[in-house]
Amino acid sequence: MGDLLAMEKKIEEIQSGIQAINIQKCPEVEHIHDCIETRPILNGCDSLDVDELGEGTSPVSDDKQIIFSKTDELLLECGSDILGSSVENGLKNEKNHENSNIVNLNSSPQTKSSQSLKLDGVLNWEHQLKWIQWNKKRTPIVTQNSNGPCPLIAIANVLLLCRKIILPSVMEFITANQLLEFVADSIFENIPKDLSGVTQLNYEQNVYDAIAILPHLHTGLDVNVKFTGVQDFEYTPECIIFDLLNIPLYHGWLVDPQAQDTVKSLGNLGYNQLVENIVINKDSADSELFSRAVIAEEFLEKTASQLTYHGLCELNSALRNDELAVFFRNNHFSTIVKKKNELFQLVTDQGFLLEPRVVWESLSNIENDGYFVDGHFLPVPQNALETSSVITHQQLIGHE
Repeated sequence: MGDLLAMEKKIEEIQSGIQAINIQKCPEVEHIHDCIETRPILNGCDSLDVDELGEGTSPVSDDKQIIFSKTDELLLECGSDILGSSVENGLKNEKNHENSNIVNLNSSPQTKSSQSLKLDGVLNWEHQLKWIQWNKKRTPIVTQNSNGPCPLIAIANVLLLCRKIILPSVMEFITANQLLEFVADSIFENIPKDLSGVTQLNYEQNVYDAIAILPHLHTGLDVNVKFTGVQDFEYTPECIIFDLLNIPLYHGWLVDPQAQDTVKSLGNLGYNQLVENIVINKDSADSELFSRAVIAEEFLEKTASQLTYHGLCELNSALRNDELAVFFRNNHFSTIVKKKNELFQLVTDQGFLLEPRVVWESLSNIENDGYFVDGHFLPVPQNALETSSVITHQQLIGHE
């Protein structure tokens, strides 16, 4: 805990310093897109459409160099309090334009300012890799144990499937710290080449904020859904990470627009504010406020799975075929894809590590009884699975 408190104190000092040198922050907005004029591009993988993947690293512009320089100061100041040696050296490699998206995990020299972060030992946790067939290529995904970092694994698996991260073919394990380094590298690779003026300052601040938040990806993120749309979230600094990586974040906890009383009771509130209103207004003498609180509470109770049929339909409509994204449900983050107009979740539970045919699970209803498919999206016969392992990924989420 001492290391964690020291790290948080250091981050506060750095952020205070950022404000002191008058770097402009984005105004409070609902979507990070509103304060970034130029959306980052994943080297030809703009929307993470797996049929339009590009490889390689684009040249570093002068604007990138400025951001790298200032972010170097942040990393060097924090030293081991943020990420570790690979990110710091990755920045230097990016400056030198070493055109490779394969990271040598053993190449980083050990220096005083580039030691691995020890956040109660959590970042040294090892996660087993499962090699699957994906777009006719053997591709690794990170599996999750009972203490796995949900958002970090979901983000890392999108980057792996999009081939923004390429691992050695003999690799079987990866640490949380290494995953964080890969995520940070991807953030820097996505910096647009044509930033200037206020846009550059805003983007620079977003990179600073994202780097400060990264070490906490292993424990969870502060995400507050709104019930009006599958991409509607109350703006929090954590949203910056998804936007800088250009990874769509979705949920399916929507109110049916035909339920007019419920729509009126929920309004445009996020989950946290709605719960507060329920607690306050259930004791209100105002009959209308009391009625809204009761209706809102009933909605939360009836949709405790945090997925509605209206939300599922909207989710299917929002995703394009072959689009990769992160899906938030029941405080769990998972990797999803739309294939032939059907939604699938990546099966990352470590219990399926030795079931090579189990790769995806269908997301076609809210009852948590999807079916498994292999890397070619062909259904896996139930009798092909070991009876001891037959618990679906969605059932696992439902018990979290």
